[in-house]
Order: sequence, then C-alpha cells, then structure tokens
Amino acid sequence: MGFIYGNVVRRLHISSRSISRMSAKPEVDVNNYLASAKLSNRSRLILGNESADMDSIVSALVFAFVRTKSTNNVYVPVVNTVKQDLPLRTDVAFLFAKLGLETNALTFVDEVNFRTDGIEEVVLVDHNRLTGSQEALSDRVTQVIDHHVDENLYTTANRKVEGVGSCASLIVQALSSQAERSILLGNECLCHLLLATILVDTVNHDQKLQRSTETDKRACDIIRSSSGVVDSDALFRSLQKAKFDQSRLSSSDLLRKDYKQWNLNAINLGIATTGLPLESWLERDGDSVRSELYRYKGTQSLNMLMVMVAFFENLDEEEAPEFRRELIVVSDDAQLLTYVVDGLSEDKAGLELEHLEIQQFSEDVRCFSQKNVRVSRKILQPILAELLSNYST
Repeated sequence: MGFIYGNVVRRLHISSRSISRMSAKPEVDVNNYLASAKLSNRSRLILGNESADMDSIVSALVFAFVRTKSTNNVYVPVVNTVKQDLPLRTDVAFLFAKLGLETNALTFVDEVNFRTDGIEEVVLVDHNRLTGSQEALSDRVTQVIDHHVDENLYTTANRKVEGVGSCASLIVQALSSQAERSILLGNECLCHLLLATILVDTVNHDQKLQRSTETDKRACDIIRSSSGVVDSDALFRSLQKAKFDQSRLSSSDLLRKDYKQWNLNAINLGIATTGLPLESWLERDGDSVRSELYRYKGTQSLNMLMVMVAFFENLDEEEAPEFRRELIVVSDDAQLLTYVVDGLSEDKAGLELEHLEIQQFSEDVRCFSQKNVRVSRKILQPILAELLSNYST
C-alpha cells in the first residue's frame, strides 16, 4: 500500500484504497490522485484521442478518477499527446490553472511504453479507433465511450457511441451507479471540469450551431449544482477567450496543437484546427505561412493537409460574437486537390464554401470561407471518407 508524504507518493504500486484516503479538498484530491496514478504500474489505461483537446483530456481524467475510487484498481488517464505540447491547448491550460490542477501530474503519451508497460485493460474515450502504435492494444480494449462516427470496432467491449455534442456528457451518463454518482457529485473540481468542457463543445448550447443534444443538457443539469459555477455564461466566455487567444503561437504550434490524421483509400489526410483567422495569420507571418504548411505536410507524410480555422468575431465587444469558419486545403497533387475541392464545393457536401483569393498562395493552396459553421472536423471527416472512397488516380 502506498503512503503520502508532502503530497508525493513514495511507492510505485498503489491501491485505489490509498488514493481514496487522500485530502477531501477537491483540487488537492485530484492532484494527489493524478500523481499516484502516474507512479502506478499503469496496467489499466483510460486513453483519450490524439488531438488531446479539452474534451479528450477531461473525459479521461474524470472517468479514471471515479473508476479508481469506486473499484479496487488504479486507472490511469493518458493525455494522447507529448508533454511539451500541452501548453498549446490554451483553454486547457487556463482551466487547469483556474482550478489549481497540476498539469505536470498528468500522464502523457510519451511517458507510456505501449509495448512493455504490462497493459491489461484499455478504455477509449472521445474516439473509437486506436491509431498508430496503439493499435497493438486492440485486444485489450474493454470499453469505448465516444461521440464520433462509429467505426464498429472492438465489438466485444462495452460500447457507448452516440452523436452528442461532447464526450464529457457521455461520461456523466456512464457514471450512473450510486457509488460512481456520489463520487462524481462529491468533487466540485470534477464537476467544474465537465461543465466547462460541455459548454465549450456545445458552444454554450447555441441552438444555431445545432451541437447540443438533450443528453448534453441533461448532463449539465446533473452536475451544475455540484460544480461551484455561479454564472455558466461567464465561464463560457472566459474559456472561449482563452481558447481563441492563439496569436502568440507559431505557425508550427498552430498546426500541431489540435491535429488528427487518417488513411482514406490510400490517401494520407491530416486535418489541423486552429483559432487564428487566416487574415491575422498572414498579416503576422506573411509568405512563411505557405512554407510552414508544406513543411508540416511533409513532416506528417501527407498527400493532403487541411486546416479548419474556427474563430469568433467581436469576442471582446459587448455585441453578440459571431462564429466563423475558414478552410485551407493543401496538396501538390493537382488531380487529388481538384477532386477534393470540387467534391466539397458541391451542394450535397453542405459546407457552403466561398473561394478566397490569397496573394501569398499559389494554386496548390486553396482557401475558403465556410458559411455552414456547423460542419466541424467531426462532421467533415466522414464526408471526406465517403468522397475519397470513390477516388482513383
């Protein structure tokens, strides 16, 4: 059994009972749990997705915390990005600092050896397909909780895949036993994390964007009174300001801060999302934007790179902010570029693209204003998968 000295765990093999006896102060309880889990034998992992956004990180953390305290096993939440990249998630950094949570106590993907760490059980949250070297864990996936398009894998696992606004809402739903619900609602910090995440993912339940579902609203109703949040609107505005304050991130940082990649019909396609408007990006970095797009495309061995730009206009003004989207499509394969751009420009694709003339870019970099702001990466990826399934060189 482990023991605590100065809030630091001194032994590697720690039972969930030792974790449950830690300080009752919510943020200290969470910090001590994270430190303990990080030093455990890591045989049971709660794994978020590779973009490692707020939804992925918070969903893994909360589910692992409650599962650990309600069982005799230690579950480790894994942030599916390298440790040095966490500060790029400006909204996550803001929220953790606000709540007094130690990001250094988190377990990052570059701190886990998926081949040699003796992993017995894996729970996937905020995605339903393992990628890259993590595919070797397929036979150890016991549970899936996700809100993306269902790829119907790991059929023997306990699976909950539902198209809601936020995976965090499904985490609230999944923690439904009396013991689990008591642990969750008994920790203000966990409820604050979940509420903040759902507000961000649903854009504060904005009806025009059609992201919020009844499941998201019910989840907020369950946790709100235990979250310590007095003004949800004010919390949302502060998170949005932190999320879209990306002017100090380099072009490289902007591209890798929230990135996902797929192989679709032998086409390596990557989609980065960023919150810095294209006009501001070009004003700041000029011609180097194009070279950085191609550098990143080459680093990831892509046939095509897309950048989805999402931002608010008038965020700091009294009038209601307007949500905007832009799309950048990059490929030196003229046939592929034309095929994808033409396909996404059709009415049935639903993006409502308007071409933007950008002097700094040549024909191999296409830019658009995306009028249908409801189409996020989660929606665009299956559209591209269907489009590219019919592509041939």
